[in-house]
Amino acid sequence: FRSIALRSGSGERSGGMDQSKSAFHGRIHVHRGNSGASCVPQDRQGVSFRTGDIVGVYKIAGLIGSGGAGRVFKAEHTITGRIDAIKVLAANQPGAQEQAARFLREIRIQASLDHPNIASVHNAFWEGDGLVMAMEFVEGESLKRILERGRLPIGTALEYACQALSALAYAHAHHVTHRDITPANMLVTARGRVKLTDFGLAKAL
Repeated sequence: FRSIALRSGSGERSGGMDQSKSAFHGRIHVHRGNSGASCVPQDRQGVSFRTGDIVGVYKIAGLIGSGGAGRVFKAEHTITGRIDAIKVLAANQPGAQEQAARFLREIRIQASLDHPNIASVHNAFWEGDGLVMAMEFVEGESLKRILERGRLPIGTALEYACQALSALAYAHAHHVTHRDITPANMLVTARGRVKLTDFGLAKAL
């Protein structure tokens, strides 16, 4: 696979927008693990992996979640043994070129930020015709799901809010606006650490 430059800026074009335009015109090619049949049809109905698939240097451990634009999988780095989350876009969707360009922008923006309350991007690479983002695996659940179970104690709510504001203040100081702050985009670990995720609508100023 080819790693892409993660820093933003006009001088770095490796894996740039010209490549992203064709990122999802074809299927993502994966090596098969022990799971058997091909996971992506030739007619590009979508992008999907199964447990045991090898994608780049990652072995798929399972699906974390999916939405209209893409899917996030739990994966093990086959060299280091580290557990990461990898994100890919669904293929053959309306506005695929725009989605691919936005995904590349998301990767570069999120990778430029280093803060304990922002999920870290570890790597990004092309696998076949698809772009893959490898990021920190956060062991926890979304604030949205937590709130669905009932109201938070005032002290806990204030603690979560302070952590989220710390992440946003850091991002703003580095000329990045998130523009999609919702409970669904905040993950909370078992120890109460808030992690801001999903920079798909973020903008570098």
